[in-house]
Amino acid sequence: MLEYVFTDVQNASVFYQGDKATIYLPENNTTEECLTHELLHLFIETKEIIVCDLIEGLIREKVLLNQVLSNDLVSHMTNCINHIKMLPIFIEMGYDKKDFLADSLENKCEISFAKEINKKFRFLFIYNKSAIDLFIGKYFAIKADVSDIDYSKQLLILSETDEKLYDILDSFWTKWLKYDIEKNDSVTYWSDDFAGDFITILGDWMRKKIMI
Repeated sequence: MLEYVFTDVQNASVFYQGDKATIYLPENNTTEECLTHELLHLFIETKEIIVCDLIEGLIREKVLLNQVLSNDLVSHMTNCINHIKMLPIFIEMGYDKKDFLADSLENKCEISFAKEINKKFRFLFIYNKSAIDLFIGKYFAIKADVSDIDYSKQLLILSETDEKLYDILDSFWTKWLKYDIEKNDSVTYWSDDFAGDFITILGDWMRKKIMI
């Protein structure tokens, strides 16, 4: 069952549970592209891909990760993970990639912002939890961006800020890009549990660090 609800919210969203889904749409600013975007979220859900649910569930289970990674970041990460698989379908349907998101053409991480993350990330042996959250969020935002903006300098700054954390994120992202959602095979997935490994290694990176 699919229900459409027009509200005064600024951005569209979709909620699904079992065989029922509700798409919430801005009542004064809904476009065909906006609706298609939310329907593609549901399409990805029908593929029964466990990656996002697994990441979210494991983060919530692990006390340290749950304390460091904000709810907004986890939601942002899973959105970006889905978006990179939705975009080719959106384009194949005949839409322009600039209409994929309301902020499709906006810079997701200015060089000055990346430098600010670098500046706040660590002081001596003490790590800044907020900066870690921003580091991860901006990495995913850049990688899922649909614009033609060159983010090479920003990514270099993030890598130089903490090479190990950057490599953890990059390893997961590379494996996700190679994962074929049309040939979703749980046996194949579990032979290389890259989402589970991602959270485990991320937790290992955080362990024994002093964070404020």
